[in-house]
Amino acid sequence: MWVKDFLKSQDWQFTQVEGKNILIFGIGGTNGSFQCIVDLMEADKRLDFYSVCAANTPANKSQAMLQLINGLNYRLFFGNFEMDLQEGEIRLRTSISFKHIELNEKFIEELVMSNIITMDKSLPAIVGLMYKDYSVDKALEIFNQD
Repeated sequence: MWVKDFLKSQDWQFTQVEGKNILIFGIGGTNGSFQCIVDLMEADKRLDFYSVCAANTPANKSQAMLQLINGLNYRLFFGNFEMDLQEGEIRLRTSISFKHIELNEKFIEELVMSNIITMDKSLPAIVGLMYKDYSVDKALEIFNQD
């Protein structure tokens, strides 16, 4: 599996869910830590990669967080943020259908690294909205600083 080869090349430790093509591992980025999930659906010829924020959105911040992730998604080239309305979980998903292409390690690297970099870059805005009482505008301003 190309995904395992890439993760091993990065010296990242991962766990495979028993009986499934799902790999789970943690990442410590510049702006925080988060969990990553690789879901390879070979029958459907699809690969989904998720970065999951370590903190869940407090219920009283749900509407503001929905506005923030909408603003973040509008700026993204690749992937999208999602929020579980029940739990407040925030994740970034990148996925690809490989029905008509051949997966290789370089392709996997681009998919995985673009996701990880985007989540890490977004964490100050997301966590700022959750815990620092940032407004949506302030959080988007933080995201746009580079």
